[in-house]
Amino acid sequence: NGCGFYNANSAHPFENPTPWTSIIEVLMFLVIPFAMPRAFGRMVGDNRQGVAIVGTMAVLFVVSLSLMTWAELAGSGTAPQLAGGAMEGKETRFGVLGSTLYATTLLIASTLLPQMQGTMSATQDEIAWAMTFNILATAVATPMTGWLTARFGRRETMIWSVLAFTLTTLMCGLADSLESLILWRVLQGALGAPVIPLSQTILLDTFPKRQQGLVTSIFGMAVVIGPVIGPTVGSMLSEIYSWRWAFYMIVPVGV
Repeated sequence: NGCGFYNANSAHPFENPTPWTSIIEVLMFLVIPFAMPRAFGRMVGDNRQGVAIVGTMAVLFVVSLSLMTWAELAGSGTAPQLAGGAMEGKETRFGVLGSTLYATTLLIASTLLPQMQGTMSATQDEIAWAMTFNILATAVATPMTGWLTARFGRRETMIWSVLAFTLTTLMCGLADSLESLILWRVLQGALGAPVIPLSQTILLDTFPKRQQGLVTSIFGMAVVIGPVIGPTVGSMLSEIYSWRWAFYMIVPVGV
């Protein structure tokens, strides 16, 4: 499914030869998301908030893992049973639970990639660029937030960043080729990068210190819930209409 060094969901025996190596990879994937809430708790001076976020993430993780395991085991009929049902084409050496644990941990791909791949007549590697370059552009542009704020001010930077993000999101939905989609995804990631760090800065400066713990917790809830709601609603719209509506649905919120 496009993961791992050999682009085979880490199923290649050179990369993942035993169940122990699979467990080690899963644990390594969880190091960063486990460490970030701990860092957050230390930043706000209340480790309990970090623990609360870890608990929320753990509940979502267990629910997702349970649903994926149930879905993978839900094959019916002789042919799916013989072929492995939904497990066809996936890592099966270590069992269904091992495969779903790996997939849930890594968040293997966006829910839109298969439909986008078909629309653009792109290969699996080519359509993955739409995800990879967006992440890279965000990572590169985020450190520029401080300079932009000092140069243009917080209000102007926030307004223009949201405006640019909304416009590029609309253009992603209107893209008619792989090249234009990748271009708009890069611009979407770069131009929208200042929104998250600038939002946190504005919140901390707006509220007094005694309320900062509360508002950052509410902000953290949105950050956790957003990646759950977005792919879910986006995948439903893509099934009912097309993948383009997963981008269109963001435009009214941005406006």
